[in-house]
Amino acid sequence: MVAMALFMSVTTKMFAWTGNCKYQYDYKNRLVKKELMKWSERESKWEESLCWNYTYNEDGLTVVELNKWNAQTKSFSQPVNKMVYRHQEGNVSLLEVYIWNKTTKEFVLEKVINA
Repeated sequence: MVAMALFMSVTTKMFAWTGNCKYQYDYKNRLVKKELMKWSERESKWEESLCWNYTYNEDGLTVVELNKWNAQTKSFSQPVNKMVYRHQEGNVSLLEVYIWNKTTKEFVLEKVINA
């Protein structure tokens, strides 16, 4: 549950283009949403691009899902990839990377990284 809907904008340089980021935090001051907007030369305005949603649990698990902007529906897509961070004693001990399989309509484990 989001208790604080604080949005901040910053300009950042990513992948050789300038983007505008908005951040949203929960009542524990943890990042729960990050939206990246990109500049459209054609439209001369900022447009939605990517959105990361963060969820946390008390067992030391953090899930980050990446959604891409769909210009036709004017909304973010279902997640296209997911990263699961497992924590032990405050440190990341394992990272699992999943990719959405359009055929089976489920996440498939692509990579496991031990810290």
